[in-house]
Amino acid sequence: MRYQKSSEYTLISYEKEKLKKGIDKVCDVVKLTLGSAGRNVIIERPGRVPRITNDGVSVARQIILQDPVEDLGAQSVINVAVKTNQEVGDGTTTSMVLAQKIVDKVWKKLAESEHLIRKEGNVMDIYRQIDKECQEVVEKIKKISRPVKKKEEVERVAIVSLENEEMGKKVAEIINKLGKYAHVSVEEGFASETRTEVVSGMKIKGKYISEKLAITPRKEAIIEDPLILVFKGQIETQFELKAVCDGLLKQGKTSLVVIADSFSKEIEPFAVINLQKKSFYCLCVKAPSLTTEEMEDVAIYTGATFFDPAQDRDFRKLGVTMDDFGRAKKIVVDRNDTFIIQGKGDKKKIQERIEDLKEQQKLEKTDMFRKRIGRRISALSGGVGLIEVGTETDVERGYLKLKVEDAVCACKAAMEEGIVPGGGLCLKRIADEMPNDSLLKEALSAPYEQIQENAGESLKIDERKIIDPAKVVRVALQNACSFAQTLITVEAAIALNRADPLKELGEYLAEKPWEK
Repeated sequence: MRYQKSSEYTLISYEKEKLKKGIDKVCDVVKLTLGSAGRNVIIERPGRVPRITNDGVSVARQIILQDPVEDLGAQSVINVAVKTNQEVGDGTTTSMVLAQKIVDKVWKKLAESEHLIRKEGNVMDIYRQIDKECQEVVEKIKKISRPVKKKEEVERVAIVSLENEEMGKKVAEIINKLGKYAHVSVEEGFASETRTEVVSGMKIKGKYISEKLAITPRKEAIIEDPLILVFKGQIETQFELKAVCDGLLKQGKTSLVVIADSFSKEIEPFAVINLQKKSFYCLCVKAPSLTTEEMEDVAIYTGATFFDPAQDRDFRKLGVTMDDFGRAKKIVVDRNDTFIIQGKGDKKKIQERIEDLKEQQKLEKTDMFRKRIGRRISALSGGVGLIEVGTETDVERGYLKLKVEDAVCACKAAMEEGIVPGGGLCLKRIADEMPNDSLLKEALSAPYEQIQENAGESLKIDERKIIDPAKVVRVALQNACSFAQTLITVEAAIALNRADPLKELGEYLAEKPWEK
């Protein structure tokens, strides 16, 4: 539960130490979860089962501090974890541990030489030094990294992330089967055992028109059992969509996915405002790179009518009936791709389309076009992974679901940029080679030291079994450095003056908005 209430008063503070205090408060809680011996945190969720988790970003996102300036520092460093989670889905705690240590080191340095900084130097010198050292460490991570060549290595990544050998093998099996670019849907099952399977699915190059349409922490837009409108062209005005949405509302439908080449600027506020009001979820997916034939593939796969003004088939003139909408079990859209899971088009027509494409591929003489046809065949006949997490209790199910999501992302990241020694060893070894005056030296050792502290300083790391995705380590470091660089330039803070946030929070809980 995130709570923030606006106020007509603002508070201006020049006490930068309060920002640092807020950073330390949130990081000191989150870093307890790091490593295989990391502890769990129980989170209250009013009206729902409490969540027990050691997922760093899930813990961090629930924290709000009473002091408004401290909370500014806390929310700023929490954004480091959120950003890391969005990019790679793992390494969130590591990024916060790094960020805290870098800020601590830099602010101590600034405090020691405050007069020099103000009179003879510039904070930007430190800013540039962090940037330079970060780039050097990233290059060293790339050199240490080795590509994933064996299925067993993907398995080890999953096991380390999940801290569960049996579950790790199940996750790795489905990733090895589908590859690094496949979509894997993780859901809470109803049985006591976890089930995995590969179901039919189509991946297309298309993204939502606004990040505000995303509804998950990983910035994904998801609609279950969607109605799908496929249109080759640009939708010009909100009224063209409003007429369709109003018609669906009369039928008791509250969501629609529109896949089109592009949308005019006025469509975005229309879609976002309706979602925020919870009146209608119109998920607009722009796919300008899809050819007419590829768009038609989508229509066939979902069972939709293919509307194309060039073929005198324009829904704005002809109107739309319920039979014109395509259907699927689920649609997932992120910043780059759209996954249509279990499209409900006519299986016979889908197979006929695949056979026609195979014949075209045989006759095509140009490599570029032959490969493009091959991609269309893969899209129509491809699959996506489904993992239904099953446990004995709701609390454990929610805990394990978050762990499985992280493991899936970690496996994909490992297949993209390779693997490095885990348990914080990769960054620690780079730190050992850095000069003592380096700004990042202490920070790079911090994840390893925290993992050891959480384990009682008795953890022996077997490099053959404990491995991390290089991409996760790289992104965690870059986001931490970016945060620290920006924070050192801050001289004053302006925050909402929450006179009695606990009272306001009590009023919020009394309203029970989660039940509305």
